[in-house]
Amino acid sequence: MDHHDAAIRMSQVCEQKANHAQVREECENIIASQQKETQQMQSWLKQWYNVDYTPQLAAPYQQLVTFLGTINGDTFEVSQFDLWFMQNMDAHHQIAINRSEECLQKASHEQLKDMCQQTISSQKSEIAQDQSWLCQWYNLCEEHK
Repeated sequence: MDHHDAAIRMSQVCEQKANHAQVREECENIIASQQKETQQMQSWLKQWYNVDYTPQLAAPYQQLVTFLGTINGDTFEVSQFDLWFMQNMDAHHQIAINRSEECLQKASHEQLKDMCQQTISSQKSEIAQDQSWLCQWYNLCEEHK
């Protein structure tokens, strides 16, 4: 949930600063899906373990969200926000994939395993979309082997 909270907060800044409508839409989708999943996980924690939990934003993400919020013409080229955001969100998504793969190995509840598998699929899809846009808009194309 903490990881989701970071993505939500980064995407909230993105909604305000993204230059491409497609990136703004991706950010809106991240917010909606991550909020829904966070609520589901909170519900499972309560149901399965009688635990109430509120996501905590780790210090590095607090700094990142603060930095994103302060981006303006004095920080760096604002027109590069989408580039910077997609590259950083893709790294964030890769962490989610890694954690979800671990979840598939260790989780005992099938509902959680299903969510982890969906997370892997959705994060890989978002990375692929971002890579396509990075190539199209910024000529940052990965070589396909």
